[in-house]
Amino acid sequence: MGQVKKLLYDDTVKPEGKGKSPYPIEEECRFCGNISRTYRRKFPKGGLKSLVSLYRKPNDYHHVKRLYGYDGGGDFAKLRWWGLIEQKPKLDDSRDTKTTGMWRITPTGVAFVNGKYCVYEYVIVENNHVRGFGGDELTIDEACDRGNFSYSELMGYKNAKSR
Repeated sequence: MGQVKKLLYDDTVKPEGKGKSPYPIEEECRFCGNISRTYRRKFPKGGLKSLVSLYRKPNDYHHVKRLYGYDGGGDFAKLRWWGLIEQKPKLDDSRDTKTTGMWRITPTGVAFVNGKYCVYEYVIVENNHVRGFGGDELTIDEACDRGNFSYSELMGYKNAKSR
């Protein structure tokens, strides 16, 4: 199994009350006064169907909604925080160049779909930048189970219970 580096997760932040999350955490920058927001985001199971659609069309950028007909309800773009997808970069400042919604699967994403890479259950994001990971390591099978669908069905395997 591929390994994901656990960069940072502050287990000393205690939730207030049972089942409560301490996130989001808001802090004011002592230099500029801006508010910094830190969130803990769970792995987006809703984006897995679109991820598999990109897996079937590697090496190029695709508009996910056109490719699959569904964009994961906003969950799909969150897969970038785990390094599974990347958005098409805008190469110039022209208003005519549209890259919104254009994504491709990364080599890490391919390894994850093939069951050779694990992701952490959640990511710590501060001001839209990854600051660390936490929780259990998940295979794609486990992520599908938590999303209440079958990896085999997602991949289109017939009469298969598991890989």
